[in-house]
Amino acid sequence: RNGRIQKWLSGASTGTTVGGANGQIGFPTDVSVDNYGTIYALSGGGLYRFYPGSTWGTIVISFYA
Repeated sequence: RNGRIQKWLSGASTGTTVGGANGQIGFPTDVSVDNYGTIYALSGGGLYRFYPGSTWGTIVISFYA
């Protein structure tokens, strides 16, 4: 378990990491992609945003005080 988000193209034998490099987001429970390709991932610590081409996200909402 490494908590990353991977994109798998049809017929591919391997996936590409598109979010959560180095276990940044723990274990995402929900993932959404908008019309611009920005990925939003919900994890126990909050909501993270990953812009296209970047595997390192920014915290949009933190669940910690």
